Amino acid sequence: MLTLNRLEELQETHKILYVSPNNYRKISMINERNSLYGVTVDFKFLSEILTNQFLTSSHLLFYSNLFRQTYKNVKIAVAQCYFFAEYIETSTQQIDNKILDSQLLGNKQDFDEKKNTKNQNLQDEFQNKSIYQQQEQSQQQQTQQQNISEQKLISNNKEWTFQITNITLVQNKQLKNNEKYNVNKLENLLTQMATQNELKDINELKSQDYLYFPINLQNYHWISLVVSLNENLIFYFDSSQPKVDENIKKAVFEILKYIGVKQFQEFKIQTYYNKQENGFDCGIFSLISLLYTYRQQQYDYNQQIVTKYRKYVLYNLAIIGSQMEISKELFERIIQLSLQTQ
Repeated sequence: MLTLNRLEELQETHKILYVSPNNYRKISMINERNSLYGVTVDFKFLSEILTNQFLTSSHLLFYSNLFRQTYKNVKIAVAQCYFFAEYIETSTQQIDNKILDSQLLGNKQDFDEKKNTKNQNLQDEFQNKSIYQQQEQSQQQQTQQQNISEQKLISNNKEWTFQITNITLVQNKQLKNNEKYNVNKLENLLTQMATQNELKDINELKSQDYLYFPINLQNYHWISLVVSLNENLIFYFDSSQPKVDENIKKAVFEILKYIGVKQFQEFKIQTYYNKQENGFDCGIFSLISLLYTYRQQQYDYNQQIVTKYRKYVLYNLAIIGSQMEISKELFERIIQLSLQTQ
């Protein structure tokens, strides 16, 4: 039985370096990688957690690997952070103004719903400015092409005149309005998902207890989906608004159909609006939805709990997990001691 009263005791029992969150600046040279969890934990990694910055894909990969190795009895296949950005274009193109208010205008800015109107004006101004810049850039390009056509190149004592006779504009291929999903990429994305979760192939995805999808909207806001394959339920987590994106909903059903889930049309959506009270904790909210699924807890966390996780739990798991393998018993004790910190 584990008898750990203070995390500092791990320095003696396991010969690791431990510094409390309040003194983390003393470990500016830390650079530890535990191959079991697959991500290097350095000062930047820890600092981004403790200074209220957005979680990155490296954070989500580290913690999802840590959770999976800790709770091996719960089978959860975790998708890559870029899964939905690659699969459904609208998931990265569409974003609600309220999300822009809270996520785009500053890491430490509190939610203020009264700023929606002001934010819309900023968006209109930005769009108008973008259109003007595009027009100006096009005019500049035409002028440059005219100048080039009139230029004379002198080489080897000979005078050469070049004339442009034709210009072809090539645009990047974009999905049409009725082609929202990159179906041709789905097999590759699901294969990567299976490999990342140490599964043999796509077919093994449907034998999991849960599928977890972290979704980053416009690089400004994290939401998450937990698909309970045994309960025929899809849990939809958004800490900014209690609203389901229909495109994401349809995409999930297409995924279930693709991996061979029977009667996928019967899956029900359950929304969880565990509201964040600032503009930077959406990633923590999404990550906790995964942890609570592993621990089989009710999804009843709130901003107060999320703040504790950011300040203490995630930091302690990272600095300890980067130097040693964390058993389930130690994992639970780290959470317990961290949440007791005042």
